[in-house]
Amino acid sequence: GDVGRGATPQLGAEATIRYLKAKLAVADEELSEAQEAHKGSADRAKELERRNRELEETSVRAAKASDAHRLKAEKLKQEASDKRKLAEGLERQLAAAIKDKEGTERAQREREQQGGAKDVRLNRALEEIEKYKRMVGESQSKANDTNDQTRRQLDAALADKKRLAKQKAELLAGFKKQMRLIDILKRQIIHLQAAKTLALTEQDFTKALEFGEQV
Repeated sequence: GDVGRGATPQLGAEATIRYLKAKLAVADEELSEAQEAHKGSADRAKELERRNRELEETSVRAAKASDAHRLKAEKLKQEASDKRKLAEGLERQLAAAIKDKEGTERAQREREQQGGAKDVRLNRALEEIEKYKRMVGESQSKANDTNDQTRRQLDAALADKKRLAKQKAELLAGFKKQMRLIDILKRQIIHLQAAKTLALTEQDFTKALEFGEQV
């Protein structure tokens, strides 16, 4: 440009016009280049602003994701702690269950041993019971036989008693008859003695005899 300004007074008007046109063309070209450069700068600025917004949004999302991951990590850590405590509690329960199981099995073995001894005693007791039941049955059978024999003896005794009672009644009847005969004989003797003593007539003696037979 300095060369152009120095050469301008030495040129003619036509040359000056051409020079100015050329210079204007250069200026237009430079302006266009500057405008293009400005436009490119504006586009780059917009692009950078867009990218900045995206980076900010990504940063926010990353921060949120980080918070979420942190919360999730804390939650997982708490769950792991709870599960560890649960596992420890389950292990204690398992140990206690194993101990109880061993105690139960030991008690079961002791009960089985005691039960075996009790079974032996029970079997012996049952054998004794069966023995006494047989003895009672035999005694009952003997008692029944004895009762039957006693009943037969009692029946025989009752029959003898009835027979003796009948004989006694018959004897009493015979004794009474004999007593009546004796009484008659006594009366006859008395009459005979009286006849001898009082010299009864034959007729009176006959009447006395008839009277005695009627009695």
